Amino acid sequence: MSDVEVIRKKMSEIEEYAKTLRYLYKLGKRHIKSDKIIKGATERYLFLIMQATIDLAGAVVKYEKLGKPISYGEAFELLASNQIIDDPLAERLKQMVGARNILVHEYAKFKLDIILDELPQNLRDISLFLRKLKKHFMI
Repeated sequence: MSDVEVIRKKMSEIEEYAKTLRYLYKLGKRHIKSDKIIKGATERYLFLIMQATIDLAGAVVKYEKLGKPISYGEAFELLASNQIIDDPLAERLKQMVGARNILVHEYAKFKLDIILDELPQNLRDISLFLRKLKKHFMI
C-alpha cells in the first residue's frame, strides 16, 4: 500500500470512528457510564480515533519527508511548523495524545467524565485536521 493510500485509509477510518463516537455520545454520559458494554465500546472507540489520528499525522510526516518525530506529539508539531496545520490545532491534538497515553498506560487515572466533556471539541478538532489534510492533498 502506498503512503497516499495509507493516508486515505486512515482518514476514512477516523471518519467512521467519529460517527460511532457521535452516536455513543448522544446516548448521554449517564447511560455510557452505567452500561459496561456501552462504556467499554466508548473507551475503545476513543482509543481507536486517537490512535488513528496519531497514525495519520505520522503518515503525513513520512510522506512529506518532514523528519522523524521522536514522540506522537512531535508529529503534530512538524505538521504545524510546515504550515500543514496551525499551531493552536497542533497543540490541541497534542493534548489528545496525552489523553490517549493515560487511556492506554494509566487506566486508573482515566476520567471518562472529562473525556466525554471534551469529546465534542475533540471531534471538531479531528474534523478540522482532516479538512486541512484534504485541502493539502487536494482530496
